[in-house]
Amino acid sequence: MYTSLFFHRTSLVCQRASRVSCLIMACALLSCAQHFTPSTPSSEMNGAVPVLSVNRLPRDTSVRAPSDSISAFIAELKTLGGQYVPSPYVPLVWEFSKDQAPVFRRIVAVGDAAIAPLVQCIGNSSPTQTKIQRRFIPLGVLCYDALNRMIYHEETSATGDMDPDWAGYITPEATPSDLRRGQQAWQQVIRSGTYKHN
Repeated sequence: MYTSLFFHRTSLVCQRASRVSCLIMACALLSCAQHFTPSTPSSEMNGAVPVLSVNRLPRDTSVRAPSDSISAFIAELKTLGGQYVPSPYVPLVWEFSKDQAPVFRRIVAVGDAAIAPLVQCIGNSSPTQTKIQRRFIPLGVLCYDALNRMIYHEETSATGDMDPDWAGYITPEATPSDLRRGQQAWQQVIRSGTYKHN
């Protein structure tokens, strides 16, 4: 199963002072569980806060979907269904039952033209048919999931360390307020061009 990483900001397992160390440990355990694939460079996970997904979709530049199709793909996310469940392997990790849904590959195939619409969608708190613990999650979470399969950003603190509390790290438990703050964080990233392609 494709593994999606969602880290609780208020975990009893990882207190603020040791959050980064715990995340690094979680990544190591996931690697042992063979959830990482050769397509995920080890340098991405070395001391970094994992974003949403580990087993990223390959970036195929040979075929591109029309950029105007991204609106239809986002609408398809709203009816995707499935659910996010806690990982049986590592605390703080969520797995998505429909992580291999074709719509994600179609979104990736749009290329960079999909980035701005997905960032705009992150702030969308409309309910979807996808659940977490019997609750329907907002569309913005799925748009973040899709975006994270294309690009990522590693936020650092004033000391140069990875910042696990960056608003741009969005969990499936995100509130409308979390989504708005996450959207603003990603808008800044896009403006500054500080993201990288997977």
